Amino acid sequence: MFRQGMYLSTDLLYNICKNRLEIIERKPGRVNGKMFFNCLAVGAGGFAGSVFRYIIGLIPWLNKSEMPFQTLIVNVAGAVIIGMLVKSADTAVLLDGRFMLFLKVGICGGFTTFSTFSLESLELLEMGKPGIFAVYVIASIVLCILGVFCGKYIAGALQ
Repeated sequence: MFRQGMYLSTDLLYNICKNRLEIIERKPGRVNGKMFFNCLAVGAGGFAGSVFRYIIGLIPWLNKSEMPFQTLIVNVAGAVIIGMLVKSADTAVLLDGRFMLFLKVGICGGFTTFSTFSLESLELLEMGKPGIFAVYVIASIVLCILGVFCGKYIAGALQ
């Protein structure tokens, strides 16, 4: 499984950027250039996605309900966007691996807020609001799955 001379311990890096596990070999004391630039792409995208998420959280009319609509909107929008990206990547030559990392892992990862969804869901239960909890959890899951489906469909129709 491992080639002779391949370093174990910290010198064995796992690259999950292309939806599969790749083992990348590097020499001790040197940083793999491809991994470095991939990390920069993800970081830049994550910054942009997080800023977009923050801006949506500032929309005042979304803050007037017990239901966390900002998070629901962000998760559904992120699901549609990631669905479109995945479908577009199947046929688009212009979407190289690093740009897809920027968009999918970076922007979508920084923008969508599943960890926030989980926290807000638990808080609804802790506040004794099981009805709102159930509606929120079911709506988030169903609408996000539908969002990915719609994103793929929209991207397919645009091709």
